[in-house]
Amino acid sequence: AGGDADPTDAIPTDGVLFLQGGGDFALLTDSVSPLFASGATIATGDAHLSPGRDTLVWSAGGELRLAATDGSLARTLTAAIDGAPLVATPRFSPDGNAVFLVAGQPGAGGFSEASMYRAQLDMDTVVPTRVSASAATCAVFRAIALRGPSRVIAVRDVCDDPGDAGLFEVLTSTGTATPLMKNVPDAPGVVTATAISADRGTLYAWASGSFDTNGDLTADVEATGIYAFELGSGELTTYEPSIDGVVTAIAAGSGGVILGVQSENGDQNLVAVTLPSGSSGALTTTGDARSPVTY
Repeated sequence: AGGDADPTDAIPTDGVLFLQGGGDFALLTDSVSPLFASGATIATGDAHLSPGRDTLVWSAGGELRLAATDGSLARTLTAAIDGAPLVATPRFSPDGNAVFLVAGQPGAGGFSEASMYRAQLDMDTVVPTRVSASAATCAVFRAIALRGPSRVIAVRDVCDDPGDAGLFEVLTSTGTATPLMKNVPDAPGVVTATAISADRGTLYAWASGSFDTNGDLTADVEATGIYAFELGSGELTTYEPSIDGVVTAIAAGSGGVILGVQSENGDQNLVAVTLPSGSSGALTTTGDARSPVTY
């Protein structure tokens, strides 16, 4: 990683929560402090912190689980959804009263078929209800980020037509998916992670390749790095920080700092990227950071 910024400036006073090892939660301040072990293997991106920073939700083994940040009060919210044994990418709603998630059939690289669900937490019985299925020629939604109570940003893929894949804003009440950027049929790009700013006005995606942003099926933008969308105006800015390897998860913080997980030669470490300069620096060096949970 390169840049002249001090990466420790990216750490807020209350720390950065992240996954370490197979399924351990840890807090990064001026050093790494273990919080608790979940007892399960949690995939990258499959854990999230509530808006009040006091409750964690994660998916593992086809189940959705909830606990306080010290590991107490742990409980299983729901067993595997009927007909959808794989559960992934849980995200708290902005008010913390619900969790959105993706559930479906396992397949190569994750899912072969998946839909989005909502689990209402302030009810006696937590029963996820489907809010949207993928459409067009695509079978999967994944890598979701919540813009608000009824709008979800999601990657759509596993498509018969590669031009139907890409990054979309989905209205959960109707399932209507509006493209932010779509793959170019002859040279499809790859979106590996999404995150949204605290005020939910800016969407960040880590992506690589060529994308169509105006619906003409030709490349309008080509970059490897951070794609930042101002959701009100639709303005798109790309940043290409000097980070080696592949970034597999990101989280957005205040002050234009993005946290990511850099995967290289079998090691995974947290990195910080400061915008708009694009300067970057490593935050961990142990090689076992799975993904930022929130920030």
